[in-house]
Amino acid sequence: MTFYYIFSVAVWLAGTAVIRLDGQVVFAPGHQVAIAFAFALLPPAMALLTRQLLARERDAVGKLTATILLVLPAMALDVASIVAFSRVFPNLDPAIRGLLAAWLLWGYASILVTGLLLARPAQELATAA
Repeated sequence: MTFYYIFSVAVWLAGTAVIRLDGQVVFAPGHQVAIAFAFALLPPAMALLTRQLLARERDAVGKLTATILLVLPAMALDVASIVAFSRVFPNLDPAIRGLLAAWLLWGYASILVTGLLLARPAQELATAA
């Protein structure tokens, strides 16, 4: 399970670096189309990544634990990065802070929903459809 914790922190570090270096291309006032694409593409990207990672786990408890370990470390680090927004993301307009925070939460929600769905037993999924 340590893998998921380390993976979470590594992805957070890489993602934060990308947003710090080039985030103004997408996250800027007036870039509604780019922002809409970022919000639209995030859930399927997170679902695909989560599905690939959780394929390593055999049972529901393992999938749920892995999902939590994928989300919580990065989410906690993002709380700090949003609080220190101007220092962490000097290239972004401070007016975009709430939008970036919403996008991050949208990504975490996508991971959590995917993990919950993948942890459900197959017969439960068949009867729900």
